[in-house]
Amino acid sequence: MKLFSVAKVGLFLDSITHGTETRDGDEVKIVTLTLRATPMSAQLASAVPGPVRLALFKSTEGGDVRAHLRRVEFDLGVPRQELEVFATSDTEDPTISFDQAKVVKTLARIDKNVSGWSFVVKVSFGPVDKIELEYIEAWRLGQRWVTFHEADASLFPDEESAADDDQASLLDGATRH
Repeated sequence: MKLFSVAKVGLFLDSITHGTETRDGDEVKIVTLTLRATPMSAQLASAVPGPVRLALFKSTEGGDVRAHLRRVEFDLGVPRQELEVFATSDTEDPTISFDQAKVVKTLARIDKNVSGWSFVVKVSFGPVDKIELEYIEAWRLGQRWVTFHEADASLFPDEESAADDDQASLLDGATRH
């Protein structure tokens, strides 16, 4: 499953956070990018899996924003993604690609200077090399166009099985009480 089922979504890079992640007992340096699609149209909301469009817009035909909502956080259950980044919307070949990006958070919010929704996606991946870091820093506070693809799940097999084990233990614990 892809985060966006359309190609080349215009995304602003609002912030970069550096951190570490433990993999197979080793600490790996990662980056977390806060990406924003502004404004989030009803058509673009339809390209996101799950009930995003229904939560944000009144009808399937129009793009009327639901009243009285200011922020909606989604748990979409999207697997790791490959992000192909393009310099412009009409560029044919990606400038760079980031593989195995974990979708950490997805939310929609109403921003002060925006007519409608902004869709925010936080993704983390790593380790990154010097070229990737330079590209990310050049992208920061600017816009690039991104195509999302589902990443190869075999590179992080323990992640999904650990989540399944956690869910199973929760269910076992719930039935014992």
